[in-house]
Amino acid sequence: IAVAAGLNLSYLSQKENEVKARVEYVLTASEKLNIPILMELEGINYWQAYPELWNWWDFSSAGYNPDNRKNVEWFSWSPDSATKIGWRNWGRQFRLLPMPNLSSPAYRHVAFGVLKNILDIISRWWQKLPDNRKYLLVGIQLGTEISIGINNWYYDHGNDLLNKPEADDPSSGLNVQDIPSRGVRTIGYAAVSTAGIAH
Repeated sequence: IAVAAGLNLSYLSQKENEVKARVEYVLTASEKLNIPILMELEGINYWQAYPELWNWWDFSSAGYNPDNRKNVEWFSWSPDSATKIGWRNWGRQFRLLPMPNLSSPAYRHVAFGVLKNILDIISRWWQKLPDNRKYLLVGIQLGTEISIGINNWYYDHGNDLLNKPEADDPSSGLNVQDIPSRGVRTIGYAAVSTAGIAH
């Protein structure tokens, strides 16, 4: 039994070289201070470092490509209903980038590529540890609070709110008993369409 530390790393929130540096710093600190670590790696909740995946609407900003609507969630069966914004409540409601389309090949290519490189760093570090210190890696958790339309939800006419003051946003939040909409606008159409589950 030992005191351990957890690192919750949103690996698409920064560019890959910054993420790698952070992981290497934590691994070095774990070994130096003899503190076991649990690595929590998630690539869904925050992806601001990759506008080339999500910016389908703002031609004046980095990453703009109208085809990026295929990489974000939709509020109906058409890419014309691609979302520009989302909301979350972790103690208070706040705005987010749109929910990623978890089936999008472009999104998956980037997310899995970055994740593989991080896992390679952790694996090489762990393999070099002597057997009596391998306990320093408690484990790796992939994903944190993954859900479509709950951890990142969309209000009716949410796209119209993007350039308006956040103070004017709806504040009703989720009603988890109201299935499948959860009291907001149902999303997930992009994921099931892209995966070929339904159209």
